[in-house]
Amino acid sequence: MLGVTVKKDTKVLNQEHLFKKAKDVILAIQKGKITAYRVGVETGVNVMSVQNVSERRSKLENLSFTTALGLLQYHEDHPELFSDEK
Repeated sequence: MLGVTVKKDTKVLNQEHLFKKAKDVILAIQKGKITAYRVGVETGVNVMSVQNVSERRSKLENLSFTTALGLLQYHEDHPELFSDEK
């Protein structure tokens, strides 16, 4: 039983970590560090989807899987943009 609980807790922590990475990209767009267009071009995701979330017309939780992966990929490709954010 203990092993299952630890695994479940790890899964939740991983989800929270991934969500934070995606949110960091959106916050960088909101702060003007990067643009939704740049994220879209570099990752191949729909620019309007990213822009809608950054302008709070859509929720981060409602992004498509592909767009969420694009945000995570952008975060991984540009660690220098996110190293000082906590």
